[in-house]
Amino acid sequence: MPRKPIARDAVLDAFEALLIEVGERAATLDAVAKRAGVSKGGLLYHFPNKEAMISSLLERMDGLAALDIAAMKAAPKVRRVLHQVFPVGGHPLGPGVRGSHAARGSSP
Repeated sequence: MPRKPIARDAVLDAFEALLIEVGERAATLDAVAKRAGVSKGGLLYHFPNKEAMISSLLERMDGLAALDIAAMKAAPKVRRVLHQVFPVGGHPLGPGVRGSHAARGSSP
């Protein structure tokens, strides 16, 4: 019988928190299981190794980023402000950036 997705999400939440707090090397399977409140066997049921956790966390982040981008595109005010800050065809840091490099004889 498949495990509840809540346990899988708890493991990913714990893994993400440990990566932020202590780094990749300290985010061991044992540390993640302890932080998530699951047994190591429970963790291994969902993720056979650290690489599987990394892959799932990246998929989760990609999905969240896609939702954020869609929400920003749907918001007319945000779109208008973005076009004011980053005009189409202009340099993202402003019109004078490209000229300052040319004046110094260097490339951006």
